[in-house]
Amino acid sequence: REGKALTLAEYSALRAECDGEPMLVLFVTLAWETGARTGELLQVEWSDVDFERGQMTFVNDAQRGRQTKGRRSRTIPVSAEALRALRDHAAQFRFIAPASPYVFKHLRRSRDAEPGQRIERVYRGLKAAARRAGLRAFRPHDLRHSFTTAKLAEGVAAQLVMRYVGHADLAT
Repeated sequence: REGKALTLAEYSALRAECDGEPMLVLFVTLAWETGARTGELLQVEWSDVDFERGQMTFVNDAQRGRQTKGRRSRTIPVSAEALRALRDHAAQFRFIAPASPYVFKHLRRSRDAEPGQRIERVYRGLKAAARRAGLRAFRPHDLRHSFTTAKLAEGVAAQLVMRYVGHADLAT
């Protein structure tokens, strides 16, 4: 199906339904604020976030198992809201044991992960939160469509939006 851009009210409802799951709240916030793909966001390490410059880098390094869809690293500006969310998240979770380079890490042991390991999937949790928020046809990629639609509506040049989201072709 075609992507759907969420309204601000739908985004707020989705975030509210993620409450109590800090990694999911941060994921929704960053997906909305950066337009990044799910896999790119889940691979972000703290070293990829430049708080001073207000930037985030999505690293393409196949040897370390970090790949972007376009196979190129890209650095994008990060909104004040995203930086605030990252700072708050860092203050609460970055240095709790065990140490981990990942922004999105498991906080407790589960049947397939140890604390500190990178979270690899958010789909089920996100779909459950979307259902609770009344977003029946929601897909995680809709947050990416929302970012793109909002930036274009704000008058940001299409070439710049294309660079932010990692498209190689303006037609995409």
